[in-house]
Amino acid sequence: MDNGNGLHFEPSEEYQPQYFSTPVYNLEPEFERQQMMPEPPKKNNKGKIIFIISAIIFVLAGITGALIFMLSNKEKGGAGSLETICYSYVDAFNKTNASGLKDYISKDVSDKDSFVKQVDNYSTEHKKLIKELDKSKTEVTIGDSYSKTDRIDILERYDYDKNKSDDVRDAFLSVKYTDQNDIENSGTYSCVITCMKVSNKWFILEIKDIDIKPYEKTGVVDIPSGLSDDIMSREFYFAGKTLSLPFLYNEISDEYSYNLSDYGYDDDYELAPGDTIPGTIALYNDNIDKQADIWIGFINDTDEKRVISECKINTLYIDTSYTNSGDLPELILPGGITWGSTAEDITKAYGNPSVDVYRVDDLGYTRYTYNSSDHTYYIDLDVYDDKGLCTVNINSF
Repeated sequence: MDNGNGLHFEPSEEYQPQYFSTPVYNLEPEFERQQMMPEPPKKNNKGKIIFIISAIIFVLAGITGALIFMLSNKEKGGAGSLETICYSYVDAFNKTNASGLKDYISKDVSDKDSFVKQVDNYSTEHKKLIKELDKSKTEVTIGDSYSKTDRIDILERYDYDKNKSDDVRDAFLSVKYTDQNDIENSGTYSCVITCMKVSNKWFILEIKDIDIKPYEKTGVVDIPSGLSDDIMSREFYFAGKTLSLPFLYNEISDEYSYNLSDYGYDDDYELAPGDTIPGTIALYNDNIDKQADIWIGFINDTDEKRVISECKINTLYIDTSYTNSGDLPELILPGGITWGSTAEDITKAYGNPSVDVYRVDDLGYTRYTYNSSDHTYYIDLDVYDDKGLCTVNINSF
């Protein structure tokens, strides 16, 4: 017997329906078939999720790698200016310890200690002559940026990537020094420091062209235009011009000053006609060695009263024997005689002195005096055994 659902049944002969005329096997056969069928499998998204996660990890790894690369290539230290590097170099030289310069060396330099040792070796060698560089008398001149071609050549010469820096410049350092004899400003030390700019900071590439020029005391210099070669001309070159004793104070007032109150005088103090103030008034100039003594005297050679500033200077005394530098008052006498001139230079220019030379053994100098025939003018020249001409005393009456 077929139940209409594809299932075949054969009832037994004893089978006798008792309640229904038609047997019932399933109340809702279609519904039951559907219930018996397994549900279709749900769509699996696991592969898609794994792909997304992998992509995120890949991106994060790339970002992390880029950050690590950037951080590993980022320079540390450096100087805000080329001037800072130059002044630090002066300090390193004076201390004979260049370890502080490490902050201004690129991280790409594997052996910074070798650079420091080289700088220290140079300092040690130069200190056979130089005791100390005078940081207060340091001049730094910054050169223009190198062209792109030259910049790349310089960077590649030092094994840097050509794009390491977009600005390479030279800093020209010049500084006066004190020598081993404690003579200040006895010469000039100079060098060129080539640097590159990375992330707005400056780093040293090279220190080169080191030059030391000792101050040379010249016995005789070129005679300024207009200056006589005759010692009795009463002329000399002082304060940047040729003067003739006596001369008005305003001819040197741009460079030298005095203070009358130091001597109990008011600025409006007057000298009567023919009156003088002896050579006891000190002149000052901030640009010369403080150990240089300069004294002047005044004369009123008019027929009326005059305030001192309108009177003439008739005596000039300059003593540089105690100075420790080359910052001396500029003074050139006839014939080119100046500071450091020897006795031979003087007698060659002026002949034998008017009176016998005067020797001071305990101070180690000899005085040469030249007088005018009418005895209205004379000049004393003190020549030291080891320094040459150091003191000049000029007087006009």
